[in-house]
Amino acid sequence: MKKILFNAKIYVDEGQFQEAILIENDRIVALGNNDEILEMEHDQALDCQGKTLIPGINDAHVHLMMISELSTHLQLLGSKSLEDILQKGKNFIAENPGLDLLYGMGWNYADFTEGEKRNLTRKDLDKISKEIPVIFTRACGHMISCNSKALELAGINKDSPQVPGGLFDVDEEGPTGCFYENANSLIDVLRPPFGKDKLKSAMKDTMNQLLSQGVTTVHSNDCGLSMDPAEFFDFFDDFYPEKSPYPRVHHQMCFSTPEEFDHYATEKLKTSPASEKRTWGPLKLFKDGSLGGHSALVKEAYLDNEKNFGVDVLPMEKARPFIDVAKRHGIQVLTHTIGDLAMEETMEVYAPAEAKDRWGLVHCQITDEEMIEKIAEKDFLAIIQPIFLRSDIEALKGAISEDLQRTSYAWKSMLNKGVRIAMSTDSPVEAFNPFENIYCSMERKDLLGNPSEGFQMQEVLTLEEALDGYTLGSAYAEFREGEKGRLKPGYLADMILLDRDIFEIEAKEIMETKVLMTMVGGEVLYERKDN
Repeated sequence: MKKILFNAKIYVDEGQFQEAILIENDRIVALGNNDEILEMEHDQALDCQGKTLIPGINDAHVHLMMISELSTHLQLLGSKSLEDILQKGKNFIAENPGLDLLYGMGWNYADFTEGEKRNLTRKDLDKISKEIPVIFTRACGHMISCNSKALELAGINKDSPQVPGGLFDVDEEGPTGCFYENANSLIDVLRPPFGKDKLKSAMKDTMNQLLSQGVTTVHSNDCGLSMDPAEFFDFFDDFYPEKSPYPRVHHQMCFSTPEEFDHYATEKLKTSPASEKRTWGPLKLFKDGSLGGHSALVKEAYLDNEKNFGVDVLPMEKARPFIDVAKRHGIQVLTHTIGDLAMEETMEVYAPAEAKDRWGLVHCQITDEEMIEKIAEKDFLAIIQPIFLRSDIEALKGAISEDLQRTSYAWKSMLNKGVRIAMSTDSPVEAFNPFENIYCSMERKDLLGNPSEGFQMQEVLTLEEALDGYTLGSAYAEFREGEKGRLKPGYLADMILLDRDIFEIEAKEIMETKVLMTMVGGEVLYERKDN
């Protein structure tokens, strides 16, 4: 099947545009002006009515299963106060009689515009219910708050031992209900398994929502995180067979031990997935926690707690065996690193890596100039989330020094030093709307335009830099920059049609962009109904 899209503004490269594009099956054949492309043999022709056509969005780090499961629970993202959260919890219980456990995710006190700005405690959540466990995961996914009933059922008291790579807060009255990193498992165990049929239905909805936002590829971290590896491989093979009408999926995979990783690297990862639209990707490790939860591993103590340097989730001696297995099998490695100490130690254990391996740092937030130089020198990737500034600008105030703030979230400096960046939302930590993410990279403000002067404006990205990070940069992170991330002959026909010319408008208007059509491999998988 040969298709032509014409009368469009087609983004080819910075300052370069074409009018028409010819697609044969799943690949781009030619670009040019309307007349020359329409003269070529074709079966279909679509008039784009002057709209803007760009490469499909490639989100370099999300959690598909978490997004999907959360859609059936209480969603707390954007809650404006402690009272707002409590009321949402009470309403959810009232609307769902017979509920055995209340689970929610997405709260972040940096979003609070009223009342106290602090973490939720058991005393707060007891006001929602004392009869059933209440478990609320912070937006970052690295902290849990729970009520007294959850503590009782989990058997956690003031004498309970702490967990390696995690912690829970205790005061003079006992556990406060605040859990961090590996200690989250003490409470998470109370949550019943999410049924696979229910998950499949929710994931189908998630895939369709991604297409409606112009996302044609996701790098999804689910294996070993949301589901045991053995279950995960079977589940995804069943959920995503050949020719499924979904975005492409590049799997980022966690394993509990080096031995488990070695087993699957040998038995599974050297075979092809069930669908050509799915690819096995990197080993994913977690070094530290989150900035907002003050569990990111930092060199200097947090400003509001001189004893807190964050949580070392994976000490170097435990990381090295994973690294050895990855290097032996030729598998890429990505590590969750937010704090500066987390990045420093991760780069130390990355010593066996070569440039061709394309190992990377996911988040890469708290940096100084020397660290950026080292990332560039070692040719490590930076998987960044500009949308995190939505809440982190506020969170930084009580976390790190002003000097360190000036060199953090330093994406322009990274680019200037030659660091390759790939953009992502880390959804469900943030919504997967790519245009909000692009806005934050260009304006360095939250979605309401605050602070008015922006945050460390020397680090703003241009639209083209952000867009390339979201397309070509993410393709590079999956070793596919030779066939994805650009609209050019020979590349996969993954593209999206927009309702406005993002190259001619202000950043705040880019945030409002709507996708009119999404094409994956030459197939139209989404069309806006009012288009």
